Amino acid sequence: MSFQIKDPLPSPKWLTPAVLTLKRIQMYVLEESFNDRPAGYHIYLRLSAEEGYGWSEHILNKAEKPRDWTTWCSMLLKFIDFSATHELPVFITPALCGQDDRLCQLFRAAAHRVGNEDLDCPNRDFEEKEALFFTQAISYISLF
Repeated sequence: MSFQIKDPLPSPKWLTPAVLTLKRIQMYVLEESFNDRPAGYHIYLRLSAEEGYGWSEHILNKAEKPRDWTTWCSMLLKFIDFSATHELPVFITPALCGQDDRLCQLFRAAAHRVGNEDLDCPNRDFEEKEALFFTQAISYISLF
């Protein structure tokens, strides 16, 4: 199984908040096409926490599509209102994400960005594109 992250995982100098209390998880799935044929999916995950916002993106090819987007994303429901006081790269493991490393990496990348508004303004970029994502998404899941 291949795995591709559009943005590399944050460098170690970017610190994740010591405590992260999630209030909402949103996932937008946009279909990517090539010559009018579905080629894959572009997934955007946004975390809303008391400490700020974070988002990440991931590209899946057509063969890697989960059976059901809602079930796939709902594996993260256990993190709503849960305060993580451990270092997130260690704490968030594939076992906590339904044994799906793709979802785990997507979640970790977004968690690293929570509260880091000065990192090339990724959260501001997301807010500018959110309305477009919402209108183009083939699936939108909001967990709160």
